[in-house]
Amino acid sequence: MKKVLVIEPSSQVCQKIVDILHISGFETLTADNETTGLALAQEYIPDLIIYNHATEQMNPQEVEEILQSDIDTAAIPVICVISEEMYTFKMLEKNFDPERFLINPFRPEELMLKVNQHLPISTAYRHMAVASSPVISNVNIPAHYYDSITGLPNHILLHQVLIEDVQTTPTEFLVGVLVIDLDRFRTINDALGHDNGDLLLKAISQRLINCVGGNERVFHLGEDKFAVLLPDLIQEQDAAKVANDIIHEIKQTIPFQDHELHITASIGISLYPTDTTEIKKLLRCAETAMYQAKEQGRNTYEFYSSFIRSKAYDRLNLESGLYRALKHDEFKLYYQPKVDLAQNRVVGMEALIRWHHKDFGWVSPTQFIPLAEETDLILTIGEWVLHEACRQNKYWMDQGYPELCVTVNVSGQQFKRMDIVKLVNHVLEQTQMPPECLQLELTESVLMKNISNTVVKLGDLKKRGVSIAVDDFGTGYSSLAYLKRFRLDTLKIDQSFVRDIDNDSDDAAIVSAIINMAHSLGMTVVAEGVETRKQLDFLRLHNCDQIQGYYFAKPLPAEDFAKLLDRDYDENLQARDSLLAATADEPEVFPLTMPADD
Repeated sequence: MKKVLVIEPSSQVCQKIVDILHISGFETLTADNETTGLALAQEYIPDLIIYNHATEQMNPQEVEEILQSDIDTAAIPVICVISEEMYTFKMLEKNFDPERFLINPFRPEELMLKVNQHLPISTAYRHMAVASSPVISNVNIPAHYYDSITGLPNHILLHQVLIEDVQTTPTEFLVGVLVIDLDRFRTINDALGHDNGDLLLKAISQRLINCVGGNERVFHLGEDKFAVLLPDLIQEQDAAKVANDIIHEIKQTIPFQDHELHITASIGISLYPTDTTEIKKLLRCAETAMYQAKEQGRNTYEFYSSFIRSKAYDRLNLESGLYRALKHDEFKLYYQPKVDLAQNRVVGMEALIRWHHKDFGWVSPTQFIPLAEETDLILTIGEWVLHEACRQNKYWMDQGYPELCVTVNVSGQQFKRMDIVKLVNHVLEQTQMPPECLQLELTESVLMKNISNTVVKLGDLKKRGVSIAVDDFGTGYSSLAYLKRFRLDTLKIDQSFVRDIDNDSDDAAIVSAIINMAHSLGMTVVAEGVETRKQLDFLRLHNCDQIQGYYFAKPLPAEDFAKLLDRDYDENLQARDSLLAATADEPEVFPLTMPADD
């Protein structure tokens, strides 16, 4: 039984639509707003959506963008119910398609005509003749199901056809999905220009069609990525043969203007039902295998093998472990001292996160932080880090230790999506830590996202008494204008510049210039990654304010960090080796520094 989702704010109109559909043998789902409707669409994957945007909660374009962003809902046809006045207005739009709209009020036969026009789209496509444009026009498939550059069907029709392949292929056969990515195509595209790049994509499209015997099996997913569907396979070697043919065909020299172009392709292959029985996962498996092919050196193909499945299982295990880690307090903070070179003493520390997984052991944040960002757990983790760092610092103060400033890294997701000012105020009130003892550290890329909003947030934080540091200076925008506008307190020189300052004149000049510039703006300078005496001597000579690195101390758990606090600088240097030896079995830990947002 076909399933139709009705998104209609008027209960009277909604009931009318439902009654008509029930009489015609359709199953229905209903929602009175877009948010609820989209949730139902993602959960139940209806065959058709009838949508009235009279609620104005979202516009139709936003709804369709959300649907098409999810591979499960991308292929669902949508009929928009609109008033006659709105229909007249829509007619003036450049890409107006009358088939997508139903004028309200409507008669039952008008509704069913629209429904029957939209439901057979994928079936009509599946059975159309190979590369015959008259046939395409006869089945009346809307233009938005095709790529405008190559003329090939796009990801929406791919999803529709794949569903039918899976449903109609006999159980003793396989369905193969090939995802094809052109290697280094962007370099060629940039060199020749985008118009010529489009011509090249058309040439590649024709080569793919030649390999599989027709264009009804080749899809253009966008940019330099294609897909091929192979139903009724007897064995996986049949898919491998097609992949080999494609690789051989694509790598043949392409005469282009005054050039001879050499292009290769990386191909990922997934099989139904061997790899998965879920359509969404089947496509993702093929894409994962394609990236594995690129890692293997490009110009080759890879199956979604047991090796890749094992990696996917590890990732799933890691993701579920993140939830458990938060629930069962598996995260722990380490603290790396910041040493003031003028006072020869510890004046602060950076909070660093580590995680010991019950199955994987010590997990580097370079592995779990990106995963946390994908699942939005980074918001909860970041909040925990901030609270725990402030709580621990206040505890040390209450125990009579010197008053220090703790630095906490703020992720791009936190700064963009959370009310960071409200969160900081809440944590400071809870822990009773003085605001001047908290420093928030952000990367250059985070600061440069939505500059006007950044200025407001930083201003509110500084009014509260919290200081702001920019991390990894010199590796990103490095703009003097933003340093002045944001009125930052601390600038941290990236360790990539510090590493060779004693034998690389360029790095030495850069570090010296950064120090002088920051001081002229009234900023404190912290050098990261200091590991040798020569580096320390250079930084002291050039009036760097503070250092941070293994030369003085590696990141330490709270109990070991406390042992440093009452010692003077020279005594700390003497105690350094014994402390490092005592914690030699501890894992290397990294700051909670987020990757830049795309």
